[in-house]
Amino acid sequence: MSFRRNSDAAHAWKSWMVRHRDTLLECGVPHDVLEHERHWTYFLDHGYFTPAGLSEPVVSIDLMEKSQLKRLHALLSQCETYEACCILPDIGHLLTKKG
Repeated sequence: MSFRRNSDAAHAWKSWMVRHRDTLLECGVPHDVLEHERHWTYFLDHGYFTPAGLSEPVVSIDLMEKSQLKRLHALLSQCETYEACCILPDIGHLLTKKG
């Protein structure tokens, strides 16, 4: 039974990612983050992602342009799955700081 739920969740994530991949890429989220659910989840929890073996993040909301932050915020806010994710308040704060 739990295998089915995990399978359903994985399918839902993949479907959502396929629908929104282009927007996320335009927001500056790299392929590596979009191809692995655990990378995506880490990014949503922390606002950045650093792959194993690298010392610098490949994506960070702190380094995104204001237009990218606005699009990412709008996309995540409109999705029931992500409307309460950890980085939304951080993005809102960064948007306020960037004027």
